Amino acid sequence: MKNGELMSRFSLDNTSDWDYGFKNVKFLKEAYLLLTKLITPNSPYYIEMKLEKNQGIIMAKDKISHGRKEFKDQGSRREKIRGLFEKKLKFN
Repeated sequence: MKNGELMSRFSLDNTSDWDYGFKNVKFLKEAYLLLTKLITPNSPYYIEMKLEKNQGIIMAKDKISHGRKEFKDQGSRREKIRGLFEKKLKFN
């Protein structure tokens, strides 16, 4: 929690060193096991979608965890645009 808001940086990619954290952060392994249970396809906290050409996603990476499956480049390049917002975005 930061300023009363949930923050997340959970990741399961090849840059994550969970073993180091398990040895050095109290209750990290328990939190890790809980989060990995929540990201299974049958969980209400899991969504999978296929983006078509010219589609994109806007996400607050400090609020959600995300990943992607392997994809085929069919002649159009993948483009990533990042932004830094000074104020909290509101979506209705």
